[in-house]
Amino acid sequence: MDSYLNLVILLSNMAIIVSQQTIDIKCNDKTRISMDKNINKLIVVGQKNLKFPVNEIQLRPYCNLAFKTIDQVGVYNDKCLPKFGRDSARVIMHAISAELRAVCKLGRLTKRARELLTAAPCANAGLKNWQKCYQILVTKFTGIVNAPAKQRLPMGCCNFQHLIQCLTDEAENVKQCTRKTVDFVLKYLNKMIDPLLNLICGDYGQPSDKCDAMVRLTPNITKGQTTYKSFMMPLINLAISIGDDPELE
Repeated sequence: MDSYLNLVILLSNMAIIVSQQTIDIKCNDKTRISMDKNINKLIVVGQKNLKFPVNEIQLRPYCNLAFKTIDQVGVYNDKCLPKFGRDSARVIMHAISAELRAVCKLGRLTKRARELLTAAPCANAGLKNWQKCYQILVTKFTGIVNAPAKQRLPMGCCNFQHLIQCLTDEAENVKQCTRKTVDFVLKYLNKMIDPLLNLICGDYGQPSDKCDAMVRLTPNITKGQTTYKSFMMPLINLAISIGDDPELE
């Protein structure tokens, strides 16, 4: 219950302004599928055809695409999602925007940008294996809504911890990677979702036997259940299911 209250407080206090005056979004399945694909572009790890920039010339198109995508997704979230899902999405998008601003600042390359360019060859070489880890997370997040209400938050936290461990394990077999570049990539991804999880995970915020059990207990996707390419859509659905559940009121 404390985790749920922390989530409500976090979302209630979260407000960001999205530039949406010039973007027209229609709330339908076609747009939802498009937004799901767009969110995946921001993460890169879940993509087959996108790569991290390895030099300054590649960095600017990467940043331009990322910020365009953030604007589109922000408008969709504000216009098409119910309140609890919308507030959850704002927390995630704010975290993604903050990390990208640190990398994409105009002018001289920032420290974060230099670190990303240094780590990019490692990340790009490991993408094929990391995509398997990412798809496991997306599948698990989608199945969590089928669990009892009080288990959903711990399952979300533990499955994200499982993703980080999976990425770490897979990186050991990538010759372009060093401990330093792997640490950067993991932190880069971690910062995009941590703000939504770090106040609500409690005992499930670190790898443990208890967390391993939660991962094993995570339900499968049911027949006919909508599937996704990005982690954000099922995570939003998870937040909505918690916000709407009378067991947690």
